[in-house]
Formats: sequence, structure tokens, C-alpha cells
Amino acid sequence: MTRVKAGPVEAEFAQQVDELRKEVEAVTPERQMARPVSDEEARLLELARVSPRSAILEAWRGVEIAATKAVDSHSRQAVSDASTGYRTRTSPVALGRELGLLGIFNGKQMSVFHELRALRNQAAHVEDFEIEFESVNSYIQLTRSLVADLKAAVPSA
Repeated sequence: MTRVKAGPVEAEFAQQVDELRKEVEAVTPERQMARPVSDEEARLLELARVSPRSAILEAWRGVEIAATKAVDSHSRQAVSDASTGYRTRTSPVALGRELGLLGIFNGKQMSVFHELRALRNQAAHVEDFEIEFESVNSYIQLTRSLVADLKAAVPSA
């Protein structure tokens, strides 16, 4: 089943992921799409076979971690606690806004970021969430593409 329901709002997760994948493929160089499977990606795909919801949440978590590092590396005023050195938790919406304001992401990347966040929210909050492996696989591929973009935006030390 690929249809998810949240009260009166219905969304077709698989269709949204597929449309998003096609949009990204249209603007992504072929060399990036044909990259080998990383250990992290293999772990996420293995998790997707057992718990698709968990795989989606973990894939999104990777985007948030990479986004936080990219923002911190570009921001002169990184929000942190002086006594511990840990970054104060920023909401994904605020994090996305920072990615745009700092010029880390272009408009298309911002759109993909927010669409993946919305799909992640469906996976996290819809009670009877069921999804096919191929849709989860596409979601993972899209998040890994964003993570690669974010890592490329971090200056080498």
C-alpha cells in the first residue's frame, strides 16, 4: 500500500517520491547518479526491508546532520552553548531557511529539502503508514544526494 491517510489529508507517498526523483535526475549529473553504494546507504536499504518507517527517519536524520555541519561551517554566528560547545537544536524549517540564506542550497535544492522533510513527517506521524520498498529506496537515494551536496559545501579543513 502506498497511500497514506492523515485525517482528511491524503497523500500518495510513492507518487511524490517518484516525481521528486525524476525532478532531481533531470538536473543531477549522470556521474553523481551512478555512484557506488556507500556503507551508510547499504545500512539504510537493509533497514528499509525490515522497517521502512525507520529507514526514512534515519535517512532524514543524515540530511539534518549534514545540513547542521554545512550551516555551522558557513555561519560566523553558529548557535552554540559556550559552556558545552554543542549546537542548540534547530528545527528543520529553520535549518532549511539557513541553508538558503547562507547560499548553501539553490532554489531547487531547497525545494527538494522541504519536500523530503514533508515526506519524512508523513512517515513519522501517520499511524498506519505502509510503503513499498522501491519508494523507500528512492527516498534514501534522494536524501543521499542531498547529503553529498551538503558535504561538498563544507570547506575542507
